Amino acid sequence: MSFTDLSDHRFMVSPDGHQSDWFEPAEIVRCCPGWTDCTELNDAELGAFIVRRMLAAAQGSAAPLLLAA
Repeated sequence: MSFTDLSDHRFMVSPDGHQSDWFEPAEIVRCCPGWTDCTELNDAELGAFIVRRMLAAAQGSAAPLLLAA
């Protein structure tokens, strides 16, 4: 089993909420422009945020969703 130190990485969520991953800060602009940094959210906040993103994408909402509810 290998372990990757993610302490300097950021947890990013895609605009449609269907993809998320950990990225090094230097990769964010190149790999996931338009994604939202959700590193500081707790589990409940992250779950609610992703659900809002998915619902907005399913409804065709062009308005970006911010972290605040």
